[in-house]
Amino acid sequence: MPRQFHWEYHPRRKLSLVCEGETLATYSFSTSDSAKPYIHPLRTVAGVPLTAFQPSDHVWHRGLWFSWKYINGVNYWEEAPKEIDGRLLSVSDGRTEVAGNETVTFGPQQAEVTTWIDYVAPTGRKVMTERRLVRLCAPQSYGDFSIDWEHDFTVGDEAVTLGVTPVTPETPWGGYAGLGWRAARSLRDFRTINSNGSTGEATNGERARWIDLSGIADGGTDIAAGLAILDHPSNPRHPAPSYVYFDTAQFGYISPSPIRDEPMRLAARAPLRLRYRVIVHDGWPDPEAIERDFRAFASTR
Repeated sequence: MPRQFHWEYHPRRKLSLVCEGETLATYSFSTSDSAKPYIHPLRTVAGVPLTAFQPSDHVWHRGLWFSWKYINGVNYWEEAPKEIDGRLLSVSDGRTEVAGNETVTFGPQQAEVTTWIDYVAPTGRKVMTERRLVRLCAPQSYGDFSIDWEHDFTVGDEAVTLGVTPVTPETPWGGYAGLGWRAARSLRDFRTINSNGSTGEATNGERARWIDLSGIADGGTDIAAGLAILDHPSNPRHPAPSYVYFDTAQFGYISPSPIRDEPMRLAARAPLRLRYRVIVHDGWPDPEAIERDFRAFASTR
């Protein structure tokens, strides 16, 4: 018998996919009480938690979320407590701010929320704007479900440079930016695999159509879960190099990072479009199934 699902929408705050009373995914798109939009909680259909939210080691990590690292040398990633309008918030030097009201549409198997986002320098100048669509799709018959991210950026009146902490012998952990997933602490014994068939440390920095991170869930050695991030072939620099970090004693994190190896310079008023699909799954990944999902995603325009 098919599992029953429904949507819960809280205007100007969040949209959730709920399956038989349990929230599978919540997209919080308001920045009135958070520095950036994010998805948390995120669970598999079997109920395995996947996301860590503002952990003490990196309070700017918010489950599944998108963030630039540097725009024109200004940090839009790391955050520190600041008082804004009488409230203590965790914010970065560059601000990522939702502007105006969202648009939400519902279909038989999916719901979409579109927001408009300003990227604001410390001077108050908007350096870029973004139209973002996040699509939550209902679980398939085999239990997986997907989340699409579509980003349409427009540069402001002056050119911008998108950059990261460079990967060097002194900063081997550099290179992160874009859509990323911080795995729940309850996951352990991580494994990675990408579209090239590479596994483990070989996936870090390698260009691939998709990257999957999975682990054993708290509560049993036979319970595994994870997610894959698919890089649409229309994206600049596709296939993007992956930023991969996993350490059972610390945390797991993956991200396709198109600016990992070199900055991206965009002219004034230039557009930039990025598209990703996230596949949430129970069990260890099935590379053939993920590759089928990628081909289906690649066929969309």
